[in-house]
Amino acid sequence: MSVPATGRPAVVFAAAPLAATARLKSRLAQLEHPFVVAADGGAKTALAFGLRPDVVIGDLDSLDPATLREHERTSVQLETYPRDKDATDGQLAVERALAADPSQLILLGFLGGPRLDQALANVLVLRRVEIPAVLLDESNECILLRGGGAHPRPAMGARWRSTRAGRHAGCEQRCHRRRSWRGDRARAAARHTPLSRLTSGL
Repeated sequence: MSVPATGRPAVVFAAAPLAATARLKSRLAQLEHPFVVAADGGAKTALAFGLRPDVVIGDLDSLDPATLREHERTSVQLETYPRDKDATDGQLAVERALAADPSQLILLGFLGGPRLDQALANVLVLRRVEIPAVLLDESNECILLRGGGAHPRPAMGARWRSTRAGRHAGCEQRCHRRRSWRGDRARAAARHTPLSRLTSGL
């Protein structure tokens, strides 16, 4: 049975490690009736944030038995895929969330983990999303700036102002760690780097 989610904000948890910090919990608490999709082991992360997934998707090879049993006895929808497939569990989770026609997309745990190639691929997911979307982890927020227009941030009580992008698309990051003068300069440079330049050759 399909899970009604049209018009609701969608929260997607990847399987990468993610601490349930007070800041992230506060951000998610501002969402009204979110549609929660977890990629495999991301189901355990969702529970750590106090959210029960509506859908758990993937090959389920990193989901521990206790969490799997917990979801099987509730109304959580399990969508199992073979281990050998042409998409990561995270990509499947994003596609599942978008299929529900949500109002906005919040991706958690997509910037961490040991695989840099997967982190870059997850950032590029933003290029295909036509609704407000943000990548979040313990210390970063990443959104896509498309060329030629003003870009409102996803509504989550964030203290962003609308930004007008230039001729190229770009990726803007907000860092929540303690700032230094050198770090501010580096972030300012990265903030105005066109995404086409970051992804050239990929």
